Amino acid sequence: MKRMLLKRELVSMGEVIGEGAMGEVYSGTYQNVKVAIKKSKHTADFGLVLKELTAHCQLDHQYVLKFIGVIKTAPSYSLVLEYAEQGDLKSYLKTHTVPLSVKSKICHDIALGLTYCHEQNIVHFDLKTENILLTDNLTPKISDFGVSSSKMELGLRGNKAGGTIAWVAPERVVKNETMRNLFKEFPKLSDIYSFGLIMWSVALNGKCPYANETAEAIRKEKSRKDHASRLLEQLPREIHTTYKEQIENLLEYEPRDRGNLWITRLGLEELGSGRSTLVNLQASEKNSTTKVTSNDIEVKRSVLAENKSKASPEKSIVQSTNTTAPEEWSSDKLITLVEGNYINGFIKSKAAINVCLKKYEVNPGDIFAEFQYLARKSSRHKFIVGWFHEIGLGTERDNTKAFECYKEAAEKGNTHAAYKLGLCYYNDGNWDAARGWLSKASSAGHLKAKEKIHDYFKLLPTSVIVG
Repeated sequence: MKRMLLKRELVSMGEVIGEGAMGEVYSGTYQNVKVAIKKSKHTADFGLVLKELTAHCQLDHQYVLKFIGVIKTAPSYSLVLEYAEQGDLKSYLKTHTVPLSVKSKICHDIALGLTYCHEQNIVHFDLKTENILLTDNLTPKISDFGVSSSKMELGLRGNKAGGTIAWVAPERVVKNETMRNLFKEFPKLSDIYSFGLIMWSVALNGKCPYANETAEAIRKEKSRKDHASRLLEQLPREIHTTYKEQIENLLEYEPRDRGNLWITRLGLEELGSGRSTLVNLQASEKNSTTKVTSNDIEVKRSVLAENKSKASPEKSIVQSTNTTAPEEWSSDKLITLVEGNYINGFIKSKAAINVCLKKYEVNPGDIFAEFQYLARKSSRHKFIVGWFHEIGLGTERDNTKAFECYKEAAEKGNTHAAYKLGLCYYNDGNWDAARGWLSKASSAGHLKAKEKIHDYFKLLPTSVIVG
């Protein structure tokens, strides 16, 4: 068992290098290794020390600041932590010129560290650029877990959690009961939002969101469903589209609509070092015991195999509906990704698909042609063709054709199509048809359909529902 309480004589304390909510931070050494020492001001602060200790000691990851131990320093205790030579990310960005490739790599690694924290059931709740520290080689380290909590602990405390209001998610500050309940049920998604603001701040060289605004003004702004548009307008005009798209996905107002970290990391890797994202992620996840969904693993393996084979992409794409059936490596993996995003509630799947198309080195028009060919015998592919029609990916947007595809796929038993068809009927005011198709999808295990039934039909008159 790892010893938490370090011998005081083995730790030497140097000069003050910073100050936090708990107290001052000192440089120091432990067994001839440079460390940082967070010293509490008062005995009453021991609860804060214990809280951070409880969360931090569970974590062991290359992108999380390493916890070394605790020492007794009158009148309380102090945490001994890994030393990050370059200080916090905000200060570094304000004093250095950092190219987008390096910014993207830093954000990519923060996302990997955050993924690990969430898989250890630790929600940070106070993610911001000041709480990201940098080593000499600009490796980011997530730090300051004094506000963090597990979902179980959050449930015991109700909806209250700490954090800095400018950086927290809308569901943390709005008075809307539905949003507050979403925060209680999906607390990790609030970290996803805060990470989006970190990416935003990094793009603006350390700028703080909502700078110089009052807490009440920030609450009012975050209550608007389109509040992120104001933030996006402040981004530099020259910022890369992929980087901006990731921020937009992460800052969705509705928590369940926010992009997932794997897709964000995939997009950021494009802008970073140029190395294969999937190779790097596979190695990092193996070393850090990071868990990913079976869908993600399958997509990554397929791309790895394609990269190794160096096969010509034209060989896997349908050139004409008169040709023989194409290989399904691309369509299977893309359909899995789209379905996975619907299952997890991430509606912004278009950005995810665009990232994958770049990895496969194919264009949307070719993929649309391939799916259209395969949709003749597959309800799964027919559903995706409908989705392509709806969003205009590889073809013109056409809601009528989208509806026809959803209807055909739903009638053949496709759960995702049944869900989409239910939404179509609901938007047209056909309550009976909407309830019928959403119920079919819900009975088949579609979680979003179950949620929509609850959200939509509880507001309808009893005569409409019972019928």
